[in-house]
Amino acid sequence: MRDATPAIQLIDADVTGAELRASTIVVQDVNWTVNQGDYWVVGGLPGSGKTDLLVTAAGLQKPGKGTHLLFGEDLSHLEEGAQLKQRLRAGLVFQNGGRLFHQLSILENLALPMCYHENIPLEDARERVATILKLVELGGYERRRPGILTRNLHQRIALARALMLTPDVLLIDNPLGGIDPRQAYWWLDFLPRLAAGVPEFLHRRITLVVTTDDFRPWREQGQQFALVHEKKWSIIGGRAELEAAVDPAVRDVLAPDFQRQET
Repeated sequence: MRDATPAIQLIDADVTGAELRASTIVVQDVNWTVNQGDYWVVGGLPGSGKTDLLVTAAGLQKPGKGTHLLFGEDLSHLEEGAQLKQRLRAGLVFQNGGRLFHQLSILENLALPMCYHENIPLEDARERVATILKLVELGGYERRRPGILTRNLHQRIALARALMLTPDVLLIDNPLGGIDPRQAYWWLDFLPRLAAGVPEFLHRRITLVVTTDDFRPWREQGQQFALVHEKKWSIIGGRAELEAAVDPAVRDVLAPDFQRQET
């Protein structure tokens, strides 16, 4: 039977800027429940606070106020080991290249979470690295370094790294930002399969949260939609509600002439 415990809950939470002063609020009064098996798409114009929202939802920073629950647990009430165990159930893929270590090979980048968190030697992680790279259609890239690869592939490698610890929920920050149409098509094809459960990887669904500054590519695959705009959080609803929305802030992220920018 599927666990009914929500993957993520933010209750009356203020999100603060990770790269700003801790007291700087970028999104106010967030009330959001991500149930296991959900596929959320969170939109907002560049600089609206989407990245900070994901960092908070993943448990990497505390909300300025309010409550954050990860799989039913308030991390602030747990001792360090239990906190880490809960946080590792959430994988986070950063935008703009995924924050890879360019001095390391792809093998070393992907193996790092297993080596660090599970105390597994690099050699013992090779097989899993090869499996994950094959899953994301980058088989044979183990010996390469990020610096010699096109930037289009960096975030896909970061996705592979996030999958190494088989997370229950995956938060992906603006995966289509700054990449070419062919790479965008790959993401839009792969993520629904991942959400449904890829047999060669996991025989269960992965909960997905994706951010975007352009709703259009996600209209046919996102299940739930939300918006961050001028420090305000709002839940739009499903696909029908997204299409019918008349709020100018939502239409800004759906406008045909909207030019995607990097945040």
